[in-house]
Amino acid sequence: MDMNVEETLINWTIREYEGKSFNDRVIFEQVPLGWLFEKMFFPEIVPYFSRHHTSMMNGWKAAVHRTNLRLILGGVKLLMRIKMQVAGSAPKTTTAEKKILFFAFSNQVRNKKIQRVEKLMNAMENSFPLIVSSVMKNKKHGLTQAYAYYDKNIEQKAQQQAAMLHNQVEAIPLDAIKKYFSSEEMWECVSPLFSFYFSKSMLYYVLVHYYMFEKIVREENIRAGVLTSSNHVLERAFIAAAHKQNVRSVIIQHGIGFAKRPVRDYCNSIFAVFGEMHKNRLVKSGIPSSNIKVTGPIVFEGIYKFKSLKKSRKKILITTQVLVEEGLIEKKKYFVYLRNIISQLKNVHAEVIIKMHPRERTIEEYKKLSVEYPFVHVHQQAGADDLYELMAQAGVMINFFGSSTILEASIMDVPSITIDFPSLTQSHFGDNDPSIRIQYKENITETVKKVLKIKSINREKRRALVKKLCGKIDGKETQRVIEIIRKIAK
Repeated sequence: MDMNVEETLINWTIREYEGKSFNDRVIFEQVPLGWLFEKMFFPEIVPYFSRHHTSMMNGWKAAVHRTNLRLILGGVKLLMRIKMQVAGSAPKTTTAEKKILFFAFSNQVRNKKIQRVEKLMNAMENSFPLIVSSVMKNKKHGLTQAYAYYDKNIEQKAQQQAAMLHNQVEAIPLDAIKKYFSSEEMWECVSPLFSFYFSKSMLYYVLVHYYMFEKIVREENIRAGVLTSSNHVLERAFIAAAHKQNVRSVIIQHGIGFAKRPVRDYCNSIFAVFGEMHKNRLVKSGIPSSNIKVTGPIVFEGIYKFKSLKKSRKKILITTQVLVEEGLIEKKKYFVYLRNIISQLKNVHAEVIIKMHPRERTIEEYKKLSVEYPFVHVHQQAGADDLYELMAQAGVMINFFGSSTILEASIMDVPSITIDFPSLTQSHFGDNDPSIRIQYKENITETVKKVLKIKSINREKRRALVKKLCGKIDGKETQRVIEIIRKIAK
């Protein structure tokens, strides 16, 4: 992303015009309204149906974009009502015992378990999983859905507050809003999305969730909230609703890019982070050091039991990402690139295992590759254990786009290769990257052969990366998080 655009989207809520920022102008329940939506203009967080990728839209493109948003707005209230109607079948049991609430979206739930925190929930007494569906989905998972707590009073309060907040936003001078987004050109780009977020309908949607969360915290005697992210507007709505009732939230880091952009918190939250590097990022953002706990990476704890498996020079693991699904590359082009890579790997004379990302929707295309090249096997099984078992036995791991699997491979002392597609690359690790980076058109065969032959290649860089990002990985990361939660839940 262009650095000027990046800086604008990072600071739009706190940039001042005539001595006042957006956050200063509109306050909701003790927190700035802008903070709830602060991260929602970044391309990777923008709802997929209205994603703009911060491109500078003009003319008919902008008109079409605005029209699409208007159509969506008209359906938000209807969708909300549908959610409430189907929520009658959602399980709900209110008890007086103290509980720890685990917040999750529906796409994080598999087999009635919340991914990333399953072990933590099993170890905690009185865990209370709360599932929130996306705007467009309302799946039933056999777990408590937030919508089971909806009532007419919540609807009325949400409508009244949404109208009031919308009017407050509308009263902000247009010159001020343009200043918050740095320039006329940038404002033209984000204005349809801004209008969408701060419309009465969208504010109503967010506030219905806020008041449901408030009710849940109160009625279920919630003593602490646990989340694995705090970027989404509904995650922040929960954090704010809990804070209003003096209940603190614990935000558990789950990705290596955490806090790469400034993190702002108005609710006295606790952050459980991988290591000192991420702690320093938070301190630099203004988070009090007393609210930052270094626990090690709970999301990588499952690696520990696989580290001793024997590696094979005859196995190549390819880990894929949601590049097509996220609109970062066209499907046809992606599989042309991948097919070329596979054709080169044929000359290595090794088994190639493609481990698909759980959110990829192109399994049929991958299956075609396995038919065309019998030495290729495709895995789509969800869950970290499947990935770690495959990774632990591989002689080399290949990834695209510089993914977090580089770190996971480094923990297992598996050398990695990053193949950069044309105009599609990123580096989470900068100069600390232990993977061998090559361009798509380079000689992939020879690079892979070299890495398979020299097991110790870049080993010191792998160890240095793990130490810097993860601190200590000893299988006790979950226990350290449990101690933090118990302390604040007293």
